[in-house]
Amino acid sequence: MRHWENYTCVSFVPKLDYHKHYIMFTIDKCGCCSYVGRRGDGPQAISIGKNCDKFGIVVHELGHVVGFWHEHTRPDRDQYVDIFYKSIQPGFRSEIGQRVQLSEGDIRQAKKLYKCAACGDTLLNESADLVPSTIGRCVWRIIAAEGQTIFLNLTGAFLNSPLTDCLSEQDDVIIVRDGYSRRAPVLGS
Repeated sequence: MRHWENYTCVSFVPKLDYHKHYIMFTIDKCGCCSYVGRRGDGPQAISIGKNCDKFGIVVHELGHVVGFWHEHTRPDRDQYVDIFYKSIQPGFRSEIGQRVQLSEGDIRQAKKLYKCAACGDTLLNESADLVPSTIGRCVWRIIAAEGQTIFLNLTGAFLNSPLTDCLSEQDDVIIVRDGYSRRAPVLGS
């Protein structure tokens, strides 16, 4: 889940009582499987069966939950993808594609599908330079392990105080939250 969060704007949060739609990990006869996209109300099962508990496989199954099809099984695949079945080894047709990490294409598609901010990123390194863009809204997520402290040193930035004026969409604002979700408590702004 963190892999998806680190490379896209998709967020997974712990289930709370008011959540109608949520993911439930289980073991099913299908082995490693999940429906594509949200399926009705209530829990959506992701089966992580025997030998499915590998990083790339879990990332792959979460991809189905967020709306990704296998390229070779998409309903519109014949318009975009040519599959050379003769080149696939017997017994491996269902294994087309890597399952190690999100590809650049996966990341681009998720950002488009979920309308991620035009600029921004998830920062995991000890230090980084954040350079805002003039092309649109930027959202930066800075992640630290529990107990670690994050220090921000702002230079060359002009920020209006949210206490003095009504902010327009063109004003620069920094909001610090304690957690991944937009519903996470605001620590400061």
